[in-house]
Amino acid sequence: PVDALWIESMNTVLDDNKKLCLTSGEIIALSPEVRMLFEVEDLSVASPATVSRCGMVYMEPGALGKQCLIDSWILGLPSTFKSEHQTKLRDWVQHYISALPFVRKSLREIVSTQDNALLLSFFRLANCFFEDYVVGDARRPSKEQLEMLDKVLFSIFLFSFVWTVGGTVDSASRE
Repeated sequence: PVDALWIESMNTVLDDNKKLCLTSGEIIALSPEVRMLFEVEDLSVASPATVSRCGMVYMEPGALGKQCLIDSWILGLPSTFKSEHQTKLRDWVQHYISALPFVRKSLREIVSTQDNALLLSFFRLANCFFEDYVVGDARRPSKEQLEMLDKVLFSIFLFSFVWTVGGTVDSASRE
């Protein structure tokens, strides 16, 4: 939780004048470019003044939904991916995430996870394999690599999905 004394002393920084008032009496003015971001577990001790200054928003993990995460990931794929690659990946993700209720019901997770967290882990793992297709300052994927992508895309997808979901369950559930 937010420490009540600490956050109250931050109120002057959170105001438009952005002045940090230290307990010693010293005042430090922050530049207009400075922005602050707080991520807290709960707001049990935060005052209404602090909440209004911070513009805090609480969201349940499931409230975000999965589609916006999928769309964001698809938009961030390497520019060398054709629209057909993007469409296939979107379709596969939407199809295979329907297996998550089965995971929750039929398999035993070592550590409980949220669907969105599993999806983000899948994206990170798949992106590791997609690094070869990112255009950089000194490199560009070869024509052969791009042709090979058509053949290996589903394998990369499936490998990443199985290891993401399978990595959270116990050994008996993996059999």
